[in-house]
Amino acid sequence: METGSAHFCKAKEGVGLDLGVDIERPYEAVIKGLNEKGHTIEVKAKGLLARILQHEIDHLYGRLIVDYLPFWERLKSKLENRE
Repeated sequence: METGSAHFCKAKEGVGLDLGVDIERPYEAVIKGLNEKGHTIEVKAKGLLARILQHEIDHLYGRLIVDYLPFWERLKSKLENRE
């Protein structure tokens, strides 16, 4: 994944959580990969689509919304969700 500009936007993100975390991401992104036939593809995205793609790529790398929280908030979240 490449970012297309130095312009960043901050917005709340959170999937299935009451927790909304402000995450700053590049406004533009270029995603390169392979399609179902093994051919190289490139997707250029701006705005909301760029944000969604970056969010989903975070999941592929094992990164979650709570990973963006400051240390003390992350610790508090872990302690509150222990069962």
